[in-house]
Amino acid sequence: MTDGASEAVHVEPKAKIFICYARADLAFADRIVAALESRGFEPLIDRRDIADFRPWWEEIQLLIRQADTVVFVLSPSAAASKVCEEELDYAATLNKRFGGVVWIEVKSKAVPERLGALQWI
Repeated sequence: MTDGASEAVHVEPKAKIFICYARADLAFADRIVAALESRGFEPLIDRRDIADFRPWWEEIQLLIRQADTVVFVLSPSAAASKVCEEELDYAATLNKRFGGVVWIEVKSKAVPERLGALQWI
């Protein structure tokens, strides 16, 4: 029996998803952000979650540390991006879970090695 006071409801925190993408794929990355937000996830993306005039690499590392999962947007631009590779390497040092979304198909040998064994969507 309760005294009429509402009981506390436990709400699970949203999963935080870091989006790793090449600048050429920004429009598609925005679509992923919107889809994640509509499903209750918290996307972390460098163009909106880094404060102005802050050291960008330190801020990206912070976002990756905060993330539960890193989603890599696969395209020829992202596969060739040194920054995307560095983001993946840093996330791997933290044992982050990885996911991949194919935006523009690339040859399998161009897929970053860390992501080659994953099932892609």
